[in-house]
Amino acid sequence: MTRWHALTFAALTACAGTTSEQLATCTLTLTVPDAVVAGATADFGLDPISEPWDIVAHIGGLRAAVVETASVDCDACDTCRTENVCGACDSTATDGACATCADACATCRRAVTLQVPDVAPGAWPIVIVHRYGESAPALVDVSAPASEPSNDSGAPVGP
Repeated sequence: MTRWHALTFAALTACAGTTSEQLATCTLTLTVPDAVVAGATADFGLDPISEPWDIVAHIGGLRAAVVETASVDCDACDTCRTENVCGACDSTATDGACATCADACATCRRAVTLQVPDVAPGAWPIVIVHRYGESAPALVDVSAPASEPSNDSGAPVGP
């Protein structure tokens, strides 16, 4: 057996029995607040949601750190979706088994809290990507942080 054949056989044998998970691909639904402040945290609606370590967000081309994720009033929705074997990208608004979950999911709110990067004030594009897919670019209005009042009155300090 030649060296090439031996290496090919070893490579094929090493991969035998392994599987890879196909990730879902859907357009994430992103809800942007009316305005955010550069350098502050802000909550963005995101569905489907993923784990914080799996989410990558960019505002104005700069990375926005993920602070946390939250799912509020989603227990009934999650139970219904599990019972109907709904995938992460299966919409409850479409025909099929997952449509039966529309009422249970009506009050469910999923969100991600982001640390807004220090970008100049203005309208900046935001895009979020995670294991289930990517959001369409949206614009977020970023304002400058409020300046803190100074204790310096300009008067000389004396005895």
